[in-house]
Amino acid sequence: NKRFQMKSRFLSVILTTMAILMPAKLLAQEPYAVLSNENTVLTFYYDDQKTARGGMDVGPFEASSNTNNIPWYDIRESITSVVFDASFADCTTLVSTAYWFLDCKNLTSITGISNLKTDNVTDMQYMFKGCYYLPSLNLSTLNTGQVTNMQAMFWNCGNLTSLDVSGFNTQNVTSMLDMFSNCSALTSLDLSGFNTANVTSMESMFSYCSGLTSLDVSGFNTEKVWSMSSMFSNCFSLTSLDLSGFNTANVTHMGYMFYNCPKLKYVYVGSNWSIASVTYSENMF
Repeated sequence: NKRFQMKSRFLSVILTTMAILMPAKLLAQEPYAVLSNENTVLTFYYDDQKTARGGMDVGPFEASSNTNNIPWYDIRESITSVVFDASFADCTTLVSTAYWFLDCKNLTSITGISNLKTDNVTDMQYMFKGCYYLPSLNLSTLNTGQVTNMQAMFWNCGNLTSLDVSGFNTQNVTSMLDMFSNCSALTSLDLSGFNTANVTSMESMFSYCSGLTSLDVSGFNTEKVWSMSSMFSNCFSLTSLDLSGFNTANVTHMGYMFYNCPKLKYVYVGSNWSIASVTYSENMF
């Protein structure tokens, strides 16, 4: 009898414990975003409160032409601040941050960016495209070792005066098309750590970077690049370019490459500079 009572009591404790823990287990942690303060603040969380907070999916978002799948796109111009909550540092499952802040032109601050873990992210295209009034970005903490696409990542960030991408690992990136295009307020850009061995397109990469007075791309590996069209076009303030390390054997497009660069006096090219494969060279200079 005594033994039976002990077993019953023990079973009761187990069942009670299970009843308490089960709901917590059923609510899995997941990444999501929440709008607050009259849609001016976009906060990223990683926990089990998505439904309770009215959270939105964070992707992957596949195509810039289909912006309907970005939950906050229709009110993008209301967003002035982005916050990565401390909980987001526990999220390591992200595979894409593409289009996240596309055309958020009134976005002026991003806090907690170190809580964004991009170890498994492969796509960052259009991530900050059109963030016109964003004054600065420090992305030195991002792990970009798996990223293959950085197309138009900072395109038309027209008021960006400071951009730190010094920690970027670009060994797997294949597209840098339009990457810094229209970043007209930038006066300097440190790309010394860039590994461009797998890049195939640098088209319009620095187009309309009109504030740049100098640009060091001497370390670029361009062996796989086929398009350099408009690469430095409308870089009004550049006075010289050292392209002596460029291998252009596979480049077919050089049209508008140095177009409208009125202060550009010197372009240094080396022994691996060739136009043998070039089929498009309209308005190159």
